[in-house]
Amino acid sequence: MPTARNYTKKFDEVPQWDILNFELNRILNISMNELNYLKGKSILVTGGSGVIGKWILRAIYEANKRYKLGIHIYATTRDEKNLRMVSGIEDNSLKVLEIDLANERAFKESLLSGINIDVLIHSAVSSTDNSNEVPHHHFEPDISMIKNLISLSSNKLSSFKFILLSSGVVIDHSQTPSVNDMSTPYASMKHEIERILLNAKKHK
Repeated sequence: MPTARNYTKKFDEVPQWDILNFELNRILNISMNELNYLKGKSILVTGGSGVIGKWILRAIYEANKRYKLGIHIYATTRDEKNLRMVSGIEDNSLKVLEIDLANERAFKESLLSGINIDVLIHSAVSSTDNSNEVPHHHFEPDISMIKNLISLSSNKLSSFKFILLSSGVVIDHSQTPSVNDMSTPYASMKHEIERILLNAKKHK
């Protein structure tokens, strides 16, 4: 199932990309009307080198090119070379910002504060280890990341749409259980992120 591609050699050498690109092509073909919503908007993707993030980034990139949507695409990462390799996007239509999102000082001094973001897709996460072997403090950077990203909204004249790629941990927030009562440290972290976002929405 060949598809028109302009990827790096290393990107093409992975056979499974053929199937995934076929699916991406099919999705884009049936999503034209929905994608028009993104026309002319600025989109920021975090975790763009992750398993899901790289495909979201790739889908936005391909839609932008195919339908001439004029989307301004930004991605944050600690390693630009790695992100471009796994996403297969090498041209300047993707603006990559090397930022440690968990570092408050570095975050405030980054170029993010000067970008007018319309849609933020947050897929960055420290780990998917859902066992009790990982200590709670291992996930503290994830909490810092979400707080820093939320702070972007307060610095803008208008807020943006915040899309969180969660893990299905979502529970009834009205019960407000203690984070430490969750089944694993990973689940606790995901619930705490969801709680922070919910509170930010209520006090918007």
